[in-house]
Amino acid sequence: MNKVLLNLLEEYKEYLISENIDYEKTIKHYINYIKEGFMYLNVKSINDVKKLNYIKVRQEWLNVRRDEGLSGASLNIRIVSLKSFLNYLIGRQMIENNIASMIKPFPVNVREVEVDEDKLKDMLKLVDDNYNKKPCFATIRDKFIINVLLFIGLRNTELRD
Repeated sequence: MNKVLLNLLEEYKEYLISENIDYEKTIKHYINYIKEGFMYLNVKSINDVKKLNYIKVRQEWLNVRRDEGLSGASLNIRIVSLKSFLNYLIGRQMIENNIASMIKPFPVNVREVEVDEDKLKDMLKLVDDNYNKKPCFATIRDKFIINVLLFIGLRNTELRD
């Protein structure tokens, strides 16, 4: 990738921060996915970006990554990342079209998660009992956090991050 394109990616990163997309991991992933796509597509300059087309992006990047085992959700975030960057370039009047807007999302397999209701009840009872034994900020906080996390269905990995 040439210096101009690298500078544009850095400016795009600053733009995301200015738009209050300040979650560091999200921005880092967007930039990494765009760089990955440019590597697969052999994009080295803004002129190469202008020459991109739907078929090339789909066949030479996304389908290759799908065949390497990436899930539909992982591929879709790559589409969103590219689409966002290309929209940024349109806003800067550097390109005219966003070919990523034409890319149909990949199907996402939704898996059923079996929840052991007894374990959930035990967890809720534990935080209730802790609060009832010792009502203080820490126990009410723990009770509140557990209830919110169960209500929104937070994933185990999201909780650990």
